[in-house]
Amino acid sequence: MTTQYNILRDRDSFADSVYVMIVADPPEGPETNWATYVPDKLRSLGPWYGYRRGELSKLKPVYREMLEEIGFVVLWGIEQAAKVEVGFDGDSHEA
Repeated sequence: MTTQYNILRDRDSFADSVYVMIVADPPEGPETNWATYVPDKLRSLGPWYGYRRGELSKLKPVYREMLEEIGFVVLWGIEQAAKVEVGFDGDSHEA
């Protein structure tokens, strides 16, 4: 099975939501990455709802690198959250 990412959104409307991406399936369970990497101030914006999941290998390189380096990514608005995989915005190459 390939490693997955998970994007969660806060309680606002889809357009105005804050979206947070984490690695969805660490061996310890997804809540581990949420509690370990996402700062308390950001987590307190919830409740959080699932928005989207996918394969980590399909993410644009910048998002994969950010997940590796900091453990989470903040995405502002649905347009950015919807375009995280290679192939959106004319980005058809992988690093």
